[in-house]
Amino acid sequence: MGPASTLALNHLMKRQNESTCEDISPAYSEFAHIYDWVMHDVDYEMWADYVTGLIQAEGVRGKDLLDLACGTGNVSLAMARRGYRVTGLDISPQMLDVARKKTQDLVPPQEMRSDRSAMPVPVDYIHGDMRAFDLGRQFHVITCLYDSINYLRSQEDLAQAFICARDHLKRGGVFVFDVNTECQLARSHNKPATMFEKGDQIILFWQDRWVPRTKTWQVRLSGFVKEGELYRRFQEIHEERAYSPAEVQACLDKAGFGRVTVYEAYARQPARPESPRLYFVARV
Repeated sequence: MGPASTLALNHLMKRQNESTCEDISPAYSEFAHIYDWVMHDVDYEMWADYVTGLIQAEGVRGKDLLDLACGTGNVSLAMARRGYRVTGLDISPQMLDVARKKTQDLVPPQEMRSDRSAMPVPVDYIHGDMRAFDLGRQFHVITCLYDSINYLRSQEDLAQAFICARDHLKRGGVFVFDVNTECQLARSHNKPATMFEKGDQIILFWQDRWVPRTKTWQVRLSGFVKEGELYRRFQEIHEERAYSPAEVQACLDKAGFGRVTVYEAYARQPARPESPRLYFVARV
């Protein structure tokens, strides 16, 4: 641990018990700006290959895709590279800002385009809540990945998100999403804090907590980002709720999805009780 992280840790320990609601930023607001750095080892291309395989196995040929809770656009861009016309929707304006900047950086300047014609941005990003949105159009494929479904804290919210997805799905389309299981989320119980460092520029402390009564995984993020000679401190609390496959199925039934297949993540085999992550493939 370097001098900067030692100072940050001492500051964090001193302030931890002094934190109030006013100290806590909304989830994925401050964290948005360092999210891709923290998640740099996630294999989004493998995810996109797996999801593409699930879509193709269902015989869906259409290419209009809606990526719910798209975040900084990593999966959205990966699916765009596979030929899909992608719309990404997310509730965090800050995550969308990062996604738009990342996507715009892929478009070459006008003077470097051989045909001098306008080159379309491969993903259209929209600010919205996956529980309540109306885009006025439908899609062949809807995705919601990286346990974003777990951020919905009640079965009412879950059912409402599924209803919105169904309303935006074309006839014959497919809804693909993943969830963290209770088995996976409960593993955070008594887990020691994790520290991420990027030289003396960024220091992030990640503290997990499992709440069995509510089947909720809580993560407190405490970050220090260098700005000039000083560090800007932020805190966020993220919460995910564990749902059983039966609870998810009940909400899909309520939303009107008639055929649902559940897979062990990144495989084509049925889910097991100890599976850490599940993929649902739902059709109306």
